[in-house]
Amino acid sequence: MERDKIDFLKRMYIIETSHSLAAREMMRLESDADTKRVLGRIAKIEMRHARLWKRVMGRENIDTSMSKIGLEVSKIIVLRRILGVALTIKTIERGERELYTRAVNVRKRFAFYGWESKIIERIRDDEERYMEPLARQVVRYNRILSNIKEVILGMNDGLVETLAAVVGFAAALQKPELVLVGGIIVAVSGTLSMSVGAYLSTEYERGMRVRRDGGSKPRSSALYMGIFYILGALVPIFPFAIGLSGYAGVITAVVLTSIVLSVVSVIIALISDISITRRVAKTLLLSISAAAITIALGTYARYALHLVI
Repeated sequence: MERDKIDFLKRMYIIETSHSLAAREMMRLESDADTKRVLGRIAKIEMRHARLWKRVMGRENIDTSMSKIGLEVSKIIVLRRILGVALTIKTIERGERELYTRAVNVRKRFAFYGWESKIIERIRDDEERYMEPLARQVVRYNRILSNIKEVILGMNDGLVETLAAVVGFAAALQKPELVLVGGIIVAVSGTLSMSVGAYLSTEYERGMRVRRDGGSKPRSSALYMGIFYILGALVPIFPFAIGLSGYAGVITAVVLTSIVLSVVSVIIALISDISITRRVAKTLLLSISAAAITIALGTYARYALHLVI
């Protein structure tokens, strides 16, 4: 048998087995009953897939006792501690979906038998029918991610609006304390405005019965919008809070904001099942363009109006 085919089969078996064991471990660590139940279902489905791959490997006389499974499980648990259970499950599910898409495309190259191809199709169908809906359920059970619209909108607006404001101020004003004060005013006013807007819009939506049962409540919507707006706003303000001024402050603010925006964009892409690269590139392009415009306006104001403060 071709070496590539053996490596492929081993990889598929390791992935499915490690994902099942990791789901059981996350289930043990999880306190929320609904999330534990979904993780249990995920673990069973993944183990069923692992047994199917083991069946293929058994007929091909491939050894299935591999130590790499423990390492894969450890990686997933570490990821769970960093991202949380919901984003970890979405990351796993996304990776598996891409893997099985490739598996279907390379069947001819690996010379799979007819029954082997049917197993691949069966597992891919399971991914679409069961795994994707279960991953979405885990996201809904997460308190923060269930308010993802408010979280993302608040964080994104806090980052972009405040960045645009402070880099404009920095281009026009030479004193970092003035830029800091201006940035704080923008951050506080934006937080209040966004929170009130989120409260009223959610209240209206609930009143019109647009949202399904279990959707965001007006108070929680306003709370998450406000918290994540101010958290986002603090990022571009930070360089000027530590005394940086002029273009040093501008560059630092843009870099820090770009990093956080990239992280937020990756989270959006994972939850929405869209291209990570495209989402990050689009977000950074629009955000940096906004900053560039305000830098140009600030610079113009500084020289045209002869500002010396």
